[in-house]
Amino acid sequence: MNICCPLCGCHKPEEVFDPSNFEDDIYAVEVTGLGKGRGFAVTGRHSIQDPLILGLISDRCHRILHIIEDEGYLPPGELDALRALLEQWIKYARKLESENESLREELEEDEYDDSDEDYEEYVSRLLEKINRETNFQWDDLEEAIDFRLEN
Repeated sequence: MNICCPLCGCHKPEEVFDPSNFEDDIYAVEVTGLGKGRGFAVTGRHSIQDPLILGLISDRCHRILHIIEDEGYLPPGELDALRALLEQWIKYARKLESENESLREELEEDEYDDSDEDYEEYVSRLLEKINRETNFQWDDLEEAIDFRLEN
């Protein structure tokens, strides 16, 4: 049985089809004919930098990945958007953690303790604010901040 390469369409016997040994470069070659029936010889080789050609190859590779990993494949644009969103959440969580820390320091300076009514009201209001902004119902402030830092 022959394997048809999903990228280039070249047919290779199953026993010799092994793309893991291909070079990690996209290159073009210049060839010269060796005469009728004698084939060709490579006379030059260079890496391809043409965005048009690289774009065609990239598009085909993404379609191949989508075929192979139907359920778990994310297009590059969507993946980049998710990474950017994750970075925003991390920054937001760090900001909240910093605010929480400075508030705790303020409260310690004012000699409040965790059982004080004012402190509990403030923590409750802060948790409500986070729940509204994240559209999620966290049980306590520490859980909300920890989750945002981990993700």
